[in-house]
Amino acid sequence: MPYNTKAMVKDVGNIQVPQLYNPVTDAYEVLQGGDGAPRQTHWGSRLVEVVLQNAAIATGNGTPFTVDTFRTLVIKISGTSTSRTIAFEEGDADGNYTPIRGFRRSDNIADNQSTGTNEVWQFDIIGAKTIRARISAVAGGNVTIKGNAAV
Repeated sequence: MPYNTKAMVKDVGNIQVPQLYNPVTDAYEVLQGGDGAPRQTHWGSRLVEVVLQNAAIATGNGTPFTVDTFRTLVIKISGTSTSRTIAFEEGDADGNYTPIRGFRRSDNIADNQSTGTNEVWQFDIIGAKTIRARISAVAGGNVTIKGNAAV
């Protein structure tokens, strides 16, 4: 029978409760879930930690991040170096790297490289195969570049 011929579920105070119509059972059913959520599956964001450079003291490509289904990458540049130049690059399926532009979150400046430290950068990584933060120059200490990728 159609849903509009069925009575809705009410609580002991005769007030309708959150519910849905289930055509398989041909009845309204109370929404029930955990942690106060009414039977919802929250797919939400998948977040993974990314380490592109870890206390590097010399120039180098670091560890590329495989993008997979991730859409956004947020990284922080830190370390003890007195100077550094970091090139942000995206790789294609053939292993070729080209510059990728990101946005420094503190002032929304867009660039494909950084000479700063204690900076947070955000990148749209849809369509890239891999992402790396290549250190092209470093002096007087180390550079660490870590962050998170989100779907």
